[in-house]
Amino acid sequence: MNSLREHICTRLATVQVDTDPFARLLRDVEGTPPQSFIDNYKKDPNPAAVLVGLVERPIGLTMLFTERSVHLKDHPGQVSFPGGRIEKHDAGPAEAALREAEEEVGLDPKHVSVAGHLERLPTSSGFVVTPVVAFISSEFQPEPDNAEVLEAFEVPLEFLANQQNRKIAYRERFGARLHGYEIEYDGHKIWGVTASILVRFLDL
Repeated sequence: MNSLREHICTRLATVQVDTDPFARLLRDVEGTPPQSFIDNYKKDPNPAAVLVGLVERPIGLTMLFTERSVHLKDHPGQVSFPGGRIEKHDAGPAEAALREAEEEVGLDPKHVSVAGHLERLPTSSGFVVTPVVAFISSEFQPEPDNAEVLEAFEVPLEFLANQQNRKIAYRERFGARLHGYEIEYDGHKIWGVTASILVRFLDL
């Protein structure tokens, strides 16, 4: 596991974190996007961060996900990484992602070692998300906040890395067709921006 951890940290060091997030999104668009698509994503976005958490379990690395409460305003009922808006009092994306993870699933920051960031990615709901990759100690046991999280669950990294478990999916956003992915595990469907972040991490 240590060699895999070192490899992940080495690869993360090569990521260009200042890449234009809209330019990153355009890689997933088929053809020329309409003006309605450009106008929506070019609006001043709200900064957000998510924790791409790798839990060091005895069986190997797993990845931490949440299923969001159906009562939330943004992305209700969807599978996501723990995270949320970067507030003014946050020192940066890592601090925001850790704060949100502690609020959502009871993740104590003392169990977390931040490894690096992935490229930022805009969402259709008006956010630009910084994925923060981190290793989580095996001592962590999730305690979901029921107001925000319906369920916290983990998926073995080996399962996620198997491309046979990944299928291509398309979604329509503001008149444009975006190439994406879906991964299903134990009744959960990982798709949308969460799947885009996940596949970006796996490809890296």
